[in-house]
Amino acid sequence: MALRTPESTYHNDEIDLRDLFLTLWRSKWVIIVTTAVLTIAAIVYVKLAPATYRAQAQTSAPDISDLFSYNLLNNVLQLPRPTPDDDASTVLPAAPAARDLTPRTAYAIFVSQLQSASLREEFFENTYLPGHPEAQTSAAKAQLWDALNRDLKIQTTSNAQNPGSTTLTLQGAQPDKLAEWVNQYAEMARQAANQQLISNLKAAIQARIDEIDTRIEGLRAIAAAKRKDDIIRLNDALKLAQATRMAEPLSAGSLVASYQDQTLFLRGSNALQAEINLLKQRANDDPYIPQLPNLLYARAELQKADPNPQPLSVATIDQSATVPSLIRPRKRLVVALGFLIGLMLGVIIALIREKVRSTPRVIATTHDGVPSV
Repeated sequence: MALRTPESTYHNDEIDLRDLFLTLWRSKWVIIVTTAVLTIAAIVYVKLAPATYRAQAQTSAPDISDLFSYNLLNNVLQLPRPTPDDDASTVLPAAPAARDLTPRTAYAIFVSQLQSASLREEFFENTYLPGHPEAQTSAAKAQLWDALNRDLKIQTTSNAQNPGSTTLTLQGAQPDKLAEWVNQYAEMARQAANQQLISNLKAAIQARIDEIDTRIEGLRAIAAAKRKDDIIRLNDALKLAQATRMAEPLSAGSLVASYQDQTLFLRGSNALQAEINLLKQRANDDPYIPQLPNLLYARAELQKADPNPQPLSVATIDQSATVPSLIRPRKRLVVALGFLIGLMLGVIIALIREKVRSTPRVIATTHDGVPSV
């Protein structure tokens, strides 16, 4: 057996490549037609396939300055603040310590609203559905709702150092509306979060006002009951002073400090009667309630507090959605793939065609001499 030298191997390779080239050249029209057909098919697909666009917006946590007015109003809930002269047992209990709203907490509320089903339903009913007037039947509306849930994507990232950022993406076939819808959705979430905070603050302020009103009513009721009790005690002392014929107090002692309780009659009937008359004529006990001025001041401050602090923003729009980008079909890529696939398919067909031609055909004859394949 003869050994093949490198020269002969190289020579055979040249022959194989030449044969391959000649085979392809003989079937060049098959390759050209196949490539052209698939390329044209790719072009037709690009022209007829529905285009899908994508709009995207980026949000992040607010600045601390955006929450300053809210935190300032939040601290008003601490009113009334006791003075050094107040008796701790008679002062309204302090409200729970007001914690300042941090950018992280505010942004978490925004993200919660952004991901809420209620906001998505509101957006669907008021914006997305009217933007697709062709969806008239219940089935079409259900398909449109499924499409919104599929095409609307919310991706949030956060870490210990950064409160986070959120990317809001919406895909669809309406490039003139997608950017507007994305920006509107982000603004709806921000307004909803703002409203949630303001509603909570309003409720807390009103609860504090109601608490103060209840305390004021209680102090006034206590003062009125005390005045009635004082009148009864003074009447009893007056009877005793009249029975002992004591019209004037004794020359020694103090009317206020010395003559109290059991010795109250020693003030004398004239002084007792005058005090009784004053108590009966008193129409307002407020000047005699030491805790009342502080409570009235606190209520007035809470009532005039603006429950809509400005500015208030729970999120910052880092990048608003602009002109949407085309995501499919990728025209150049589809046409290029059509050309390459057509070229490869044409080569394969040419090789198979040549293989079939070069395969010897076995011819057999029948018993009567007629050839048969």
